[in-house]
Amino acid sequence: MIATQQTGSMSASNAVASGLRALWFGVIPLLLTAVTWRYLVPRPAAVDEGALRDLALFCDQHQTLAWPSLFLFYSYLARHWRAYLPGSRHWSEAPAKPGPSARGTALGLAAVLLAAGCALLVRTSLFQTYRVLSASMLPNLRPDDLLLASRFAYGFKWPGARAAAAGPPKRGDVIVFHHQRGPQYPDELVKRVIGMPGDRIHMYGGHPFINGWRVPDCDIGQYVYVAGEGMLEGRLRMEFIGSAAYLTVHGPWDQQPRPDYVVKPGEVFVLGDNRNNSSDSRAWNDGKGGGLPFAEIRGRVDRYLVPVRRNGEIDMARVLSRLSPQLFMDGVAIAGLREGIAQCLRDRPKETEPPRQAPVAPSSASASASPAAASSATPAAPASGASP
Repeated sequence: MIATQQTGSMSASNAVASGLRALWFGVIPLLLTAVTWRYLVPRPAAVDEGALRDLALFCDQHQTLAWPSLFLFYSYLARHWRAYLPGSRHWSEAPAKPGPSARGTALGLAAVLLAAGCALLVRTSLFQTYRVLSASMLPNLRPDDLLLASRFAYGFKWPGARAAAAGPPKRGDVIVFHHQRGPQYPDELVKRVIGMPGDRIHMYGGHPFINGWRVPDCDIGQYVYVAGEGMLEGRLRMEFIGSAAYLTVHGPWDQQPRPDYVVKPGEVFVLGDNRNNSSDSRAWNDGKGGGLPFAEIRGRVDRYLVPVRRNGEIDMARVLSRLSPQLFMDGVAIAGLREGIAQCLRDRPKETEPPRQAPVAPSSASASASPAAASSATPAAPASGASP
């Protein structure tokens, strides 16, 4: 009986020791990492210029490297000073006064380097985080949303090597890409793929025509969004292309058609979902149109990582949720718009793939006379100060 009691006491002691180790070497370092990231690391939007902004941009673009490094740093500190931690007598066999040892320091440094290498592999080859910096992808992506992009969606890539051969993006994909257009623009942008190599793209009233075929859409209702860049007001519509269905917003711009653009081999034609204010393939090449090379694509966005509300708070209901044609507007009655979205999805058109070739694009007159275009084809080109 005494042996049984001793065994039970040892089991309880081991359970307490395991719980305390998990707390001090796992939970608390993770909480400290989150607090450090939330309150001590500045966001790029909060810093105007200088070295601090460069640091903020680096941390924001390399979160898969920064988070594990911070976690291992705090975990290493906890292990190094474990003799002073509350409850250490239950699980620590460290000396009364911990002192640095060459072996412990080497192991800690090796752990940090290993975590950095793993994080670099993850960011370069598997996943990348991207912070939405403008309103160009409203109503689907809000400014300051943190997205998770799949780096291997179009081919696996080892750090420092070229990506393996893989299929091109699909129409409707949301992609993150590198496109240096000047110091006023970020190095990486996020847009939606509309046109593929060989497609003739014609834009009229913010609506794309591919090889003479208008991308089918459905009118939902009036849309108003107040953001840091001002108020966005226009018609909310849903477009259908391939297997994708997504929301777009169109404002009261002129209806003059833009020049047609034939997508070159190895490129895609991209648009922002906010057709009222987006610097995309329509505006590139001095307004003549331009394609995005496959090599510039960094990854495909399928999920939100940390979506935010308009007040900057994290929207916990959408953390790690998939992108979908759903509308989220804080403090606004949108039951009617959501019903319109549901109705558009129920009435999804049967033909959502454009023809392969149709060299003659629709004229302005025919575009404006078509029943689909006449319903609400009001906006057109982005303004000169369009959001990236």
